[in-house]
Amino acid sequence: MADRVWRVLVFYSDYGDGHRHAAEAIAEAIRAREASVEVAVLDFMRETHPFLHPLMRRSFINTLKYFPDMYRFAYQRTRAQSDAPLLDWFTSMGERRMLQYIAQTMPDVVVSAHPFAAQGMAYLRREGWLAVPAITVITDHSDHRYWLAEGTSLYLVGSEMVRARLVAHGVPETDVVVTGIPVSLKFMQAPSSQEARRALEIPPERKVVLVMGGGLGMIDNAIQLLKALGALDVEVLFITGRNVRLRKEAEKMTARKRLRARIYGYVEEMERFMAAADVIITKPGGLTTTEALALGLPLVLYSPLPGQEEDNAAYLISHGAAVWADSAQEAASWVRTLIEAPEKLSSLRRCAAALGRPDAAWQAAGIILETMRTPRPAHEGPRAAFRSAIRRTSTRALPAPRAEGPSLDHWPSDWIWADGT
Repeated sequence: MADRVWRVLVFYSDYGDGHRHAAEAIAEAIRAREASVEVAVLDFMRETHPFLHPLMRRSFINTLKYFPDMYRFAYQRTRAQSDAPLLDWFTSMGERRMLQYIAQTMPDVVVSAHPFAAQGMAYLRREGWLAVPAITVITDHSDHRYWLAEGTSLYLVGSEMVRARLVAHGVPETDVVVTGIPVSLKFMQAPSSQEARRALEIPPERKVVLVMGGGLGMIDNAIQLLKALGALDVEVLFITGRNVRLRKEAEKMTARKRLRARIYGYVEEMERFMAAADVIITKPGGLTTTEALALGLPLVLYSPLPGQEEDNAAYLISHGAAVWADSAQEAASWVRTLIEAPEKLSSLRRCAAALGRPDAAWQAAGIILETMRTPRPAHEGPRAAFRSAIRRTSTRALPAPRAEGPSLDHWPSDWIWADGT
């Protein structure tokens, strides 16, 4: 008889690169721990809302860019609400596709690195459609209600602060584990500063400032920031991500003003750039700041997106790993201050290193694999009786799978409740 093949399904949504990078880091770590385990990484929104996804993604990005106050209001308004009918309605639209995809891939555990996927999985478990464990990985230092859902098996969070807040919201202490926010295993084996500078051909004595705005290259007043840094005696590594327009503008400005700046588009070797830097100017995205902390890199936080990035900024500043800049000029001023006051720079570096968890993905993968192999208790009685035994937060009815879709009759027995329903 052939050995059993264990499978892990990891969901993310492409609303910024952070969720995807966290999902990929988890998959990378699981494969590194156990090469025999099959891991699939899936864009939840693209798979379950194929027609709505492009519109939703563009609307999300444009709202952040042009109507940030509106997004901030909605984020704060929904932070602690007891129910979310709009979210429930939205996730319900994709649950049949989600159920069918899970039936096709037959994972032994499902990991969600985005709140929409986490809500969908929790609902399917809560309503008795699935028994497979559902693990949520929170990719910001946030306790927003959209991450939390009854039916979730386990939460993996980035800090003790988030763990305490989830427990305060009523999540059992045993259901929350602090692993850190997962980043690529490359950050566990990052090059030294000297090695990174040698690879990038940067003189070892130069002060290096890394500037980036996430994978989308969202940096307010980026050209003004570049000009302000150009007045300092520093080497600037300016990463524009997928923002092609910004890259072209920055390249023109650098050539015209003869600035000491190197302009890059999207880069894969982020650990090399961060290892080479003395300080980073960035918006406080969950993954970017976590990568910086993993290498003990001091942060100047600038141009935050509303909502979760403001939560991240508050966490980092309160723990002494970052400073805040309200403008491009203030960001450059902070760089000057840190260069001229090495004791302040050293203090930020120590605090950043203390918060850093370069092995977060490795730890998360171990917990996921352990959860996957832990025997699950059987639920006795019909599904209706099981439903009545828990507090229900939704009255939605899941539509039956399409006729051409997979049948529940062919699912493994440990995927559905013990009564076969």
